[in-house]
Amino acid sequence: MKAQTGEQDQRHFYIRLFGELEMSDGSRTLREEDLRSRQLLKLLACLLISSRKSMTDSEIVDILWGMQVSNPLGALKNLVYRLRRALAGVWPDVDFIITSAGQYYLNPQLDIQLDIIDFRTLAGRYELEHEGEKGLQLLLQGASLYRGKVLKNLHDFKWTRYMQVWYTQRYTFLISQLCLRLCKKKDFYQAEMWALNAMRMEPEEERIHISYLWVCLRENKKEEAAAAFRSIVHLFYDDGAEPLSDELNRIRRKYLSDVSLYSENLTQITHEIREKNPQEAMRVSRQTLAGIIRIFLRMQTERECQLALFILEKQKEEGEDPALPAALKKQFEKILSENLRRSDVFSGYSQNSWLILFTACSRQQASKALDRICGLLKKQCGGQDGQVHIHIQMRRLLPAAHDSAQHHLKKI
Repeated sequence: MKAQTGEQDQRHFYIRLFGELEMSDGSRTLREEDLRSRQLLKLLACLLISSRKSMTDSEIVDILWGMQVSNPLGALKNLVYRLRRALAGVWPDVDFIITSAGQYYLNPQLDIQLDIIDFRTLAGRYELEHEGEKGLQLLLQGASLYRGKVLKNLHDFKWTRYMQVWYTQRYTFLISQLCLRLCKKKDFYQAEMWALNAMRMEPEEERIHISYLWVCLRENKKEEAAAAFRSIVHLFYDDGAEPLSDELNRIRRKYLSDVSLYSENLTQITHEIREKNPQEAMRVSRQTLAGIIRIFLRMQTERECQLALFILEKQKEEGEDPALPAALKKQFEKILSENLRRSDVFSGYSQNSWLILFTACSRQQASKALDRICGLLKKQCGGQDGQVHIHIQMRRLLPAAHDSAQHHLKKI
């Protein structure tokens, strides 16, 4: 059939092949379920993927049926007729399929855009222009086009199987690069969202799971990273029965070795505390105090706060100095200084966190911190009510603060 001229020539058709088929001209849409036939979907896929190239009737018959049909040319003509009717049900004035001398192809007069072609173009451009903000934008645009494997419901169709593998591999590469770039910009939230979305669409791609694992590590979410690591081992290494890759072994040794130790000791220490056996809890905690404190510094969650505070307070009760290496004390003081720059020093930070910070820091640093807190509280809360508020807040901090803090309380 020959294409008509006129309005149809000006129309723009955007066709999605990632995930499920969807054809749209902006006002009307044909979806995969509207075809109601896998054979119609396969025929349309052949014509779309071959783009403007013509296909002979024998080529299409071999792809769709092989030798499994008695009257192949008659079956093909019937299928083409059914596909034309399905398309005409949405666009009655448009001829999509041209037939000429035993060959079939899409109407060259139609303005047709395929998402897989756009994706391939963006991926190719990224290889040439991967530096800076432009490279990041190419990654974002390419990743946003992907909605799942090419015609994912035709996973048993050899015409699309190779394309599914190729495009999934390219998408996996783009996601790994995108997560890396976003983490370098400290945009951990977006990196995590992209990785989780990719895992939802391609749960069987190990590289995507590893990208999510790296996001968790760079964000210092050690427990989430440990869970992601265990999931990878379960899904792709038969629960550890198969040898891990060099990359995973390196991650386990360098980043996750202290998480398992921490979890085991946390369970035992918590048990001893509940059994009212603080001496045994202290014996276990001394063996791993530095590791627990380091995890607190990375994660700063309430559970780590309570555990670290218990250990430090028990050591002080026994007349010991807090058993913290000098490097860890410097890390504590850095955290304290950063939190003191906030306009409201108590926002988003628990009481236990402040107690640990004061206990771990040097006398000079704690004194400076209390001076700063007093100044900020006076600035925020004027008048007699404000003085009461300062008194209450300081009382909360004093139990673990140094003796010099009493001087500040007397001044209020």
